[in-house]
Amino acid sequence: MIKYILIPFIALGLLTACSESELITPGDEYLPGNQTEGAYFVDIDGVTWDFSSTTQAINNNSGSQINGNSQSGGLISISLPQQLTVGTFNQNDGALISINTGSGIFTNMNETGLLPFTVNITGVDSVNGKVTGTFSGTVYNMASGVTEVLTNGLFVKIRFEVTPAQSTVFKAKFDGEVFDFSVDARAEGIQTAALISGKSPSQNNVLSITIPNGISVGTFNQENGVVIKVNMGSSPADVYSNYDAATDTFLPGSITINSITDGETGMVTGSFKGTIAKFTNGNPSGQIQVTSGQIKVPVVIP
Repeated sequence: MIKYILIPFIALGLLTACSESELITPGDEYLPGNQTEGAYFVDIDGVTWDFSSTTQAINNNSGSQINGNSQSGGLISISLPQQLTVGTFNQNDGALISINTGSGIFTNMNETGLLPFTVNITGVDSVNGKVTGTFSGTVYNMASGVTEVLTNGLFVKIRFEVTPAQSTVFKAKFDGEVFDFSVDARAEGIQTAALISGKSPSQNNVLSITIPNGISVGTFNQENGVVIKVNMGSSPADVYSNYDAATDTFLPGSITINSITDGETGMVTGSFKGTIAKFTNGNPSGQIQVTSGQIKVPVVIP
Protein backbone atom coordinates (compact mmCIF):
# COMPACT_ATOMS: atom_id res chain seq x y z
CA MET A 1 0.00 0.00 0.00
CA ILE A 2 1.37 3.42 -0.89
CA LYS A 3 1.61 5.69 2.15
CA TYR A 4 0.06 9.08 1.52
CA ILE A 5 1.46 12.20 3.10
CA LEU A 6 -1.66 13.78 4.56
CA ILE A 7 -0.55 17.30 3.86
CA PRO A 8 1.22 17.21 0.47
CA PHE A 9 1.56 20.96 0.54
CA ILE A 10 -1.23 21.43 -1.95
CA ALA A 11 1.07 20.15 -4.67
CA LEU A 12 1.67 22.32 -7.71
CA GLY A 13 -0.73 25.10 -6.77
CA LEU A 14 1.16 26.05 -3.64
CA LEU A 15 4.54 25.59 -5.25
CA THR A 16 3.78 27.80 -8.21
CA ALA A 17 1.41 30.48 -6.92
CA CYS A 18 3.71 31.47 -4.09
CA SER A 19 5.40 34.49 -2.66
CA GLU A 20 8.99 34.45 -3.78
CA SER A 21 10.79 37.68 -2.97
CA GLU A 22 9.92 40.39 -5.46
CA LEU A 23 11.34 43.76 -6.41
CA ILE A 24 10.54 46.28 -3.70
CA THR A 25 8.23 48.96 -5.00
CA PRO A 26 8.03 52.43 -3.40
CA GLY A 27 6.29 52.12 -0.03
CA ASP A 28 7.06 48.40 0.48
CA GLU A 29 9.89 49.33 2.82
CA TYR A 30 7.22 50.58 5.23
CA LEU A 31 5.25 47.32 5.39
CA PRO A 32 4.50 45.95 8.92
CA GLY A 33 7.61 45.01 10.88
CA ASN A 34 9.80 46.45 8.12
CA GLN A 35 9.19 43.21 6.20
CA THR A 36 8.89 42.89 2.44
CA GLU A 37 6.10 41.24 0.52
CA GLY A 38 5.63 37.54 1.28
CA ALA A 39 7.03 37.64 4.84
CA TYR A 40 5.48 35.17 7.34
CA PHE A 41 7.02 35.10 10.84
CA VAL A 42 6.08 34.16 14.40
CA ASP A 43 7.88 33.70 17.72
CA ILE A 44 7.12 30.27 19.24
CA ASP A 45 7.99 30.30 22.96
CA GLY A 46 10.38 33.16 22.18
CA VAL A 47 12.10 31.51 19.20
CA THR A 48 11.54 33.19 15.84
CA TRP A 49 10.32 30.98 13.00
CA ASP A 50 10.34 32.06 9.36
CA PHE A 51 7.57 30.47 7.26
CA SER A 52 8.22 32.74 4.25
CA SER A 53 9.88 30.13 2.03
CA THR A 54 6.62 29.31 0.23
CA THR A 55 3.30 31.00 0.99
CA GLN A 56 -0.24 31.10 -0.30
CA ALA A 57 -3.69 32.09 0.95
CA ILE A 58 -7.06 30.61 -0.05
CA ASN A 59 -10.14 32.81 0.03
CA ASN A 60 -13.83 31.85 -0.23
CA ASN A 61 -17.13 32.59 1.47
CA SER A 62 -17.22 29.45 3.60
CA GLY A 63 -13.62 29.47 4.79
CA SER A 64 -10.17 30.92 4.14
CA GLN A 65 -6.57 29.93 4.88
CA ILE A 66 -3.22 31.73 5.10
CA ASN A 67 -0.47 29.14 4.63
CA GLY A 68 3.30 29.06 4.65
CA ASN A 69 6.33 26.83 5.10
CA SER A 70 9.89 27.20 6.30
CA GLN A 71 13.06 26.18 4.49
CA SER A 72 13.42 23.27 6.93
CA GLY A 73 9.93 21.94 6.12
CA GLY A 74 7.95 23.58 8.93
CA LEU A 75 4.32 24.37 8.13
CA ILE A 76 1.80 26.96 9.31
CA SER A 77 -1.87 27.60 8.51
CA ILE A 78 -4.29 30.22 9.82
CA SER A 79 -7.94 29.65 8.93
CA LEU A 80 -11.18 31.59 9.26
CA PRO A 81 -14.73 30.29 8.59
CA GLN A 82 -15.42 33.16 6.20
CA GLN A 83 -14.01 35.28 3.40
CA LEU A 84 -10.83 37.26 4.09
CA THR A 85 -11.71 40.74 5.28
CA VAL A 86 -10.12 43.51 7.35
CA GLY A 87 -10.82 43.10 11.07
CA THR A 88 -9.81 41.35 14.28
CA PHE A 89 -10.91 37.74 14.81
CA ASN A 90 -10.35 35.34 17.69
CA GLN A 91 -11.12 31.74 18.61
CA ASN A 92 -14.73 32.65 19.42
CA ASP A 93 -15.11 33.83 15.81
CA GLY A 94 -13.76 30.51 14.56
CA ALA A 95 -10.15 31.62 14.04
CA LEU A 96 -7.82 28.61 14.09
CA ILE A 97 -4.10 28.09 13.68
CA SER A 98 -2.03 24.96 13.04
CA ILE A 99 1.76 24.77 13.18
CA ASN A 100 4.22 21.94 12.61
CA THR A 101 7.88 22.65 13.30
CA GLY A 102 8.91 19.00 13.12
CA SER A 103 7.92 18.15 16.70
CA GLY A 104 4.26 17.43 15.96
CA ILE A 105 1.06 19.30 15.16
CA PHE A 106 0.16 22.24 17.39
CA THR A 107 -3.28 23.88 17.19
CA ASN A 108 -5.28 26.31 19.32
CA MET A 109 -7.43 23.37 20.46
CA ASN A 110 -7.10 21.08 23.45
CA GLU A 111 -9.37 18.35 24.78
CA THR A 112 -11.69 20.84 26.47
CA GLY A 113 -12.14 23.35 23.66
CA LEU A 114 -10.47 26.28 21.95
CA LEU A 115 -7.39 28.10 23.23
CA PRO A 116 -6.86 31.88 22.89
CA PHE A 117 -5.87 32.95 19.41
CA THR A 118 -6.27 36.33 17.70
CA VAL A 119 -5.56 37.34 14.12
CA ASN A 120 -5.77 40.97 13.04
CA ILE A 121 -6.16 41.30 9.27
CA THR A 122 -4.97 44.81 8.48
CA GLY A 123 -5.17 44.73 4.70
CA VAL A 124 -6.96 42.81 1.95
CA ASP A 125 -6.09 43.75 -1.63
CA SER A 126 -8.92 42.11 -3.57
CA VAL A 127 -7.71 43.45 -6.93
CA ASN A 128 -4.22 41.92 -6.72
CA GLY A 129 -5.16 39.09 -4.32
CA LYS A 130 -2.98 39.83 -1.25
CA VAL A 131 -3.60 39.76 2.52
CA THR A 132 -1.61 41.30 5.42
CA GLY A 133 -1.99 40.96 9.19
CA THR A 134 -0.67 40.04 12.63
CA PHE A 135 -1.48 37.24 15.09
CA SER A 136 -0.77 35.78 18.54
CA GLY A 137 -2.10 33.05 20.81
CA THR A 138 -1.59 29.68 22.45
CA VAL A 139 -1.22 26.28 20.75
CA TYR A 140 -1.27 22.71 22.03
CA ASN A 141 -0.06 19.30 20.82
CA MET A 142 -2.81 16.69 21.31
CA ALA A 143 -0.33 13.81 21.18
CA SER A 144 2.33 15.11 23.62
CA GLY A 145 0.30 17.50 25.79
CA VAL A 146 2.84 20.30 25.22
CA THR A 147 1.62 23.94 25.14
CA GLU A 148 3.45 26.77 23.36
CA VAL A 149 2.87 30.53 23.19
CA LEU A 150 2.81 32.49 19.92
CA THR A 151 3.87 36.15 19.84
CA ASN A 152 4.84 38.71 17.18
CA GLY A 153 3.07 36.80 14.43
CA LEU A 154 3.13 38.60 11.08
CA PHE A 155 2.20 37.90 7.45
CA VAL A 156 2.69 40.49 4.72
CA LYS A 157 0.92 40.61 1.34
CA ILE A 158 0.44 36.86 1.06
CA ARG A 159 -1.07 36.05 -2.33
CA PHE A 160 -4.53 34.48 -2.28
CA GLU A 161 -6.75 32.59 -4.67
CA VAL A 162 -10.52 32.15 -4.62
CA THR A 163 -11.55 28.47 -4.43
CA PRO A 164 -14.93 26.71 -4.29
CA ALA A 165 -16.53 26.15 -0.89
CA GLN A 166 -16.62 22.61 0.50
CA SER A 167 -19.05 20.88 2.85
CA THR A 168 -17.68 18.96 5.83
CA VAL A 169 -18.99 16.10 7.97
CA PHE A 170 -17.45 14.90 11.24
CA LYS A 171 -20.00 13.24 13.53
CA ALA A 172 -20.92 10.01 15.28
CA LYS A 173 -23.37 8.38 17.66
CA PHE A 174 -22.33 8.38 21.31
CA ASP A 175 -24.35 5.70 23.12
CA GLY A 176 -26.88 6.06 20.32
CA GLU A 177 -27.14 9.88 20.41
CA VAL A 178 -25.78 11.83 17.44
CA PHE A 179 -23.14 14.46 18.21
CA ASP A 180 -21.89 16.67 15.38
CA PHE A 181 -18.35 18.09 15.41
CA SER A 182 -18.33 19.37 11.82
CA VAL A 183 -17.53 23.00 12.68
CA ASP A 184 -14.01 23.77 11.42
CA ALA A 185 -13.45 20.03 10.90
CA ARG A 186 -10.18 19.25 9.16
CA ALA A 187 -7.48 16.68 8.51
CA GLU A 188 -3.89 17.74 8.99
CA GLY A 189 -0.50 16.25 9.61
CA ILE A 190 2.54 14.66 8.07
CA GLN A 191 3.58 11.11 7.28
CA THR A 192 4.47 10.37 10.90
CA ALA A 193 1.58 12.19 12.60
CA ALA A 194 -1.99 12.79 11.47
CA LEU A 195 -4.86 14.56 13.21
CA ILE A 196 -8.54 14.79 12.30
CA SER A 197 -10.44 17.26 14.48
CA GLY A 198 -13.56 19.40 14.69
CA LYS A 199 -15.76 21.16 17.20
CA SER A 200 -19.44 21.18 18.09
CA PRO A 201 -21.51 24.29 17.27
CA SER A 202 -23.04 24.64 20.74
CA GLN A 203 -20.30 24.35 23.37
CA ASN A 204 -17.18 24.41 21.19
CA ASN A 205 -16.35 20.93 22.45
CA VAL A 206 -13.60 19.25 20.43
CA LEU A 207 -13.44 15.75 18.94
CA SER A 208 -10.05 14.56 17.72
CA ILE A 209 -8.66 11.38 16.21
CA THR A 210 -4.88 10.97 16.22
CA ILE A 211 -3.04 8.49 13.98
CA PRO A 212 0.63 8.52 15.06
CA ASN A 213 2.02 6.69 12.03
CA GLY A 214 0.42 8.91 9.41
CA ILE A 215 -2.58 8.23 7.25
CA SER A 216 -3.36 6.23 4.16
CA VAL A 217 -6.34 4.42 2.71
CA GLY A 218 -7.12 1.49 5.02
CA THR A 219 -8.24 0.65 8.55
CA PHE A 220 -6.24 1.53 11.67
CA ASN A 221 -7.01 0.67 15.29
CA GLN A 222 -5.66 0.91 18.83
CA GLU A 223 -2.79 -1.43 17.89
CA ASN A 224 -1.66 1.30 15.48
CA GLY A 225 -1.89 3.89 18.28
CA VAL A 226 -5.22 5.42 17.16
CA VAL A 227 -6.50 7.75 19.88
CA ILE A 228 -10.05 9.13 19.99
CA LYS A 229 -10.61 12.08 22.39
CA VAL A 230 -13.72 14.14 23.02
CA ASN A 231 -15.13 16.52 25.59
CA MET A 232 -18.70 15.44 26.34
CA GLY A 233 -19.58 18.24 28.76
CA SER A 234 -18.77 21.76 29.91
CA SER A 235 -15.89 21.07 32.31
CA PRO A 236 -12.27 19.99 31.71
CA ALA A 237 -13.03 16.80 33.67
CA ASP A 238 -15.48 15.65 31.01
CA VAL A 239 -12.78 14.36 28.64
CA TYR A 240 -13.34 10.84 27.33
CA SER A 241 -10.79 8.83 25.38
CA ASN A 242 -9.90 5.31 24.34
CA TYR A 243 -6.38 5.87 25.70
CA ASP A 244 -4.82 6.60 29.10
CA ALA A 245 -1.32 8.02 28.72
CA ALA A 246 -0.42 7.49 32.40
CA THR A 247 -0.75 3.71 32.14
CA ASP A 248 -0.45 3.32 28.36
CA THR A 249 -3.86 1.62 28.35
CA PHE A 250 -6.01 1.41 25.22
CA LEU A 251 -9.68 0.66 24.74
CA PRO A 252 -10.88 -0.48 21.29
CA GLY A 253 -10.91 2.30 18.69
CA SER A 254 -10.60 2.27 14.92
CA ILE A 255 -10.72 4.55 11.90
CA THR A 256 -11.22 3.55 8.27
CA ILE A 257 -9.96 5.91 5.56
CA ASN A 258 -11.83 5.37 2.30
CA SER A 259 -10.18 8.07 0.20
CA ILE A 260 -7.63 10.88 0.30
CA THR A 261 -7.46 13.50 -2.43
CA ASP A 262 -4.89 16.26 -2.73
CA GLY A 263 -4.77 19.65 -4.36
CA GLU A 264 -6.53 22.80 -3.20
CA THR A 265 -9.82 20.93 -2.71
CA GLY A 266 -8.29 17.84 -1.10
CA MET A 267 -10.62 15.81 1.13
CA VAL A 268 -10.40 12.85 3.49
CA THR A 269 -13.40 10.51 3.76
CA GLY A 270 -13.96 7.58 6.07
CA SER A 271 -15.57 6.27 9.25
CA PHE A 272 -14.69 5.56 12.88
CA LYS A 273 -15.89 3.76 15.99
CA GLY A 274 -14.70 2.71 19.42
CA THR A 275 -15.11 2.73 23.18
CA ILE A 276 -14.21 5.84 25.17
CA ALA A 277 -14.17 6.47 28.91
CA LYS A 278 -12.88 8.67 31.71
CA PHE A 279 -9.64 7.24 33.10
CA THR A 280 -8.73 7.46 36.81
CA ASN A 281 -5.45 5.81 37.79
CA GLY A 282 -5.71 3.70 34.68
CA ASN A 283 -9.25 2.57 35.40
CA PRO A 284 -11.92 3.48 32.80
CA SER A 285 -15.32 4.63 34.04
CA GLY A 286 -18.50 5.80 32.35
CA GLN A 287 -17.73 3.99 29.13
CA ILE A 288 -19.42 5.32 25.97
CA GLN A 289 -19.82 3.40 22.72
CA VAL A 290 -18.95 5.45 19.63
CA THR A 291 -20.69 4.14 16.50
CA SER A 292 -21.60 5.30 12.99
CA GLY A 293 -18.74 7.80 12.86
CA GLN A 294 -18.60 9.76 9.60
CA ILE A 295 -15.64 11.66 8.15
CA LYS A 296 -15.66 14.00 5.16
CA VAL A 297 -13.23 16.79 5.94
CA PRO A 298 -10.82 19.01 3.98
CA VAL A 299 -7.06 18.55 4.04
CA VAL A 300 -5.36 21.66 5.40
CA ILE A 301 -1.86 22.84 6.18
CA PRO A 302 -0.03 21.81 8.26
